[in-house]
This record gives sequence, C-alpha cells and structure tokens, in this order.
Amino acid sequence: MEKARESLWLKSAPNPSFPPLPEDATADVCIVGGGIAGITAALLLQQAGKRVILLEAGKLGNGVTGFTTAHLTEALDTRWYDLIGTFGREAAKLVAQSQRAAIERIARTIEEERIACSYRSLPGYLYSETSPEQIEREYEAARSLGLQVLLSESAPLPFRTTKALRFENQAQLHPLEYLLAIARKLEARGVRIHEQTRALEFEEGEPCRVRTAQGTVSAAQVLVCTHSPVNDKFFLQTKLAQYRSYVVTAPLASPIEGLFWDDADPYHYLRMHDGLLIAGGEDHKVGQKPDTNQPYEKLRAYAMERFGKLDFRDEWSAQVVETVDGLPYIGRNSNQTRIYVATGFSGNGMTHGTAAAMLLRDQVLGLKNPWSQVYAATRIKPAGALEWIKENVDFPLHLVGGKLRPAEAKALEEVPRGEGRIVAVSGKKLAAFRDDQGALKVLSPVCTHMGCDVGWNPAEKSWDCPCHGGRFNTDGEVINGPPVTPLKKPVF
Repeated sequence: MEKARESLWLKSAPNPSFPPLPEDATADVCIVGGGIAGITAALLLQQAGKRVILLEAGKLGNGVTGFTTAHLTEALDTRWYDLIGTFGREAAKLVAQSQRAAIERIARTIEEERIACSYRSLPGYLYSETSPEQIEREYEAARSLGLQVLLSESAPLPFRTTKALRFENQAQLHPLEYLLAIARKLEARGVRIHEQTRALEFEEGEPCRVRTAQGTVSAAQVLVCTHSPVNDKFFLQTKLAQYRSYVVTAPLASPIEGLFWDDADPYHYLRMHDGLLIAGGEDHKVGQKPDTNQPYEKLRAYAMERFGKLDFRDEWSAQVVETVDGLPYIGRNSNQTRIYVATGFSGNGMTHGTAAAMLLRDQVLGLKNPWSQVYAATRIKPAGALEWIKENVDFPLHLVGGKLRPAEAKALEEVPRGEGRIVAVSGKKLAAFRDDQGALKVLSPVCTHMGCDVGWNPAEKSWDCPCHGGRFNTDGEVINGPPVTPLKKPVF
C-alpha cells in the first residue's frame, strides 16, 4: 500500500509477514480483516477450540488499527446523554458495560499472553475551553450509567479549561505491538493468517464461501471485520459515513498525564507516548476537502497555541467510520444468518473493536450476550433518521455533481510532478498522476463501488471517493473499502 505518511506505530513495531492464501481452504470460521476486531475475534475463537482462517487484504495492522491513537476509554465520541436519548438508559448501560469489559479484556490479554506494548492505566478527561454546560450534562449522564467519573473545574493541562470530566481507569498502549504479538501467537497455535489476500465475493450457505484471487475459503461462519463492510454493496453503507482524522506528534518537555478530549467540533484529542505529545483531530468527510494538507497545518497551530513552540516529528491520518445513530453495527448482516459484520467504531476503535470481537465470539458459539440487541447490525433507530436522510442525499449529490464538475486540467502535460489531476482528454475524464520522476499513471476516475467520481488527496497521494469513502492509491489499488476492485484502466 502506498503511503505518503507513516504512523509512529508502523515505524516502531516489528513487521512480521504472513503468506498469501495458497489455494482453496476450509475452516470453522473465516475472518476477513486483520485489525483489532479481526485479530481479537481470532484469538477468542481459537481459545474456544474453533479452526480459524483470517484473511487480510494488505498487511496486518496496516489499516485503521495502525493509524489509531489508541485511547482505551469509556468516553465515547457520541455523548452518553445522546445515547440515553436515542437508545434509552438501560441500553446505554449495556454499552457502558461493553466498554469497561473491552478495556479489561485488553488488560487481561496482555497479562495472559505476556505482551510488551507500553500498556498504561491512567485517567481520561473530557474538557471544554469555552463552556461548561455540555461537560456538566455529560457528568450527570455518565454517573447515571454507573461510570466512575468526577467533575472538576479544569483539566490538568498547561492551558485554560473551564470544566473537565475525569474518567477513572482508562488506558493507552502501542496498538501494533499488541496486535502483532497476538498474531504471532495465533500462528504458532495453528490459526491460519494470510496477508495480501483480498476477499472479493461472499456467498451465504452451508458452508459459506469467501472468494479471493488466490482461492476460496469455505467456512461454517464468516466474520467481516474490515472497518467498512466489503460484503455490503448498499444497505449498510447507507447508514455509514467515512471521515479522515489527522494526527501530529512532537516532543514535550513537560509531559501531560492522562488521555484528553475536548468538546470542540471537530474535536481534538491528546495523549503521550515515549516523551512525544500525540495530538489528533480536524476530521472531515473523505473526498470532500480539496486541500488535505490544511488539517495538518491547523492541527500544528492548535498544538503550538496551547503548548508553545514544538518540533513536530510524525504526522498521519486515519479513516473513521461514523454511524447514523452513534453506535457500531455488530452482528448478522441483513438477510444473512451465517455472515456477521462489525463496523462503525467512530473514534473508539480499540474498545469498540474489542467489544465487537467479544460479541461476535458469543454469537458464533451460540451464547447469549446482553449487548446483541443494542449493537444489532440490522437496527434502524428513528432518532437516527435525520442523519440517515442526510447521508443518502450526500450520495446522489456527489454522484451527479462529480459527473458535471469540469476537469481540473485540459491536457496531461498540465499534471505537475508528485500530483494528481482530473484531466479531460478527447472528451473523457481521466484520473492522472505524475510521479516524482515524471512518469504518468492514468486511470478511470469512476469509483468501482457505486460509480461516483474520485478526487485527488494531495496529503495522502491517493484518489478518494466522496460518496462512501473508498480510497485508491496511484496505481488504482484499493486502500480503504467499501470498493474491493481497483480503478479501471481507461479505454480510448
């Protein structure tokens, strides 16, 4: 996968390789996706005695898990008072229990498997720089759900805050040291892990079949843990929105102690790792911001306004999938009984992904789980109807708008080195990229998911789709789903 920016975690973690699927294979469970949800589910199912095959389109952890900031927290992106309003207090209590269980599951795995991954238990703070009302409201909601929270006048940060909500016993870790250590142990225990093996088609049945370019995996059950569900062409996609979230790091002479999130829109988040401040935020919808270098500039300015002059080191961005009602979709997919999905983790991927694996484990084993109903992938909540309508208006607007939008250049010669442009050649639009040596790569701009036109992402050197968040590298290969096939070569 081509990357313009590599995360701190990818730079500092061991990089084991696992072979592609060599031929047709069988298993009790086939897991598609090698991130936190897929690897954790493989561990739990292996411990339950299941024969597991895990397929990863690229490299393990090189998707969203490798670009997270790894906050393990009960402070969700969706406010607890909003979840109470949408789902009711009893359902919100189950969600709170699932987040605590996920943090404890990670801590227990680290202890049982003896994993060195810079794990630390520490408090987390939701704070405001402007108005205390939202923080006070969240305090009352969180306390009513049984969460361990304290309300204070400020957060322990070197700049002014008006109010802070302290969550006890949160945690942080190095996500790839955790993930890859589990993967190596799974391989040693007989779990088959295959990288560079993209799932192309899914067939429900007895058994289910997952077709790849290298062969077909037959399994009694299939778990699709691919961040964006690649087995769902339309229905589930209509309930999802994909965003990019940005991260910068810099050494900090006086480290902050804790995890931190503000109440701005878009919000910002802070933590430390090995003397480095990790600051994130400036989210925007995929494919809908022409200058993707701007969020990095804004994030650096945000950090320096609060911490003084900084020597920035790393910067990267990650894909975040939001749902219309604020909670992930986990469980059986629509009209299917043996294929399960886990998606919509928002900015809480480490805990939501772990909770998803725990829930899917129970569903595969036929065990009752109290979280099943609240996370059901087939649910439609009336409170999320407005967001659902907005997301589905977004699709036709960008589908039609992309076709009507004029090309950015009239000739291939106008494409600068290191950049991409939509170019009109003989009345046909092309997605053209010129590398630093001057070589030109020309593709169709039509996303292979549902036909929207992609746009150039200058910060990540990728072609991004504004309709459902699909991303392609400059060779046209898929970086982020829901598409599973590359951009096509143009035909003249």
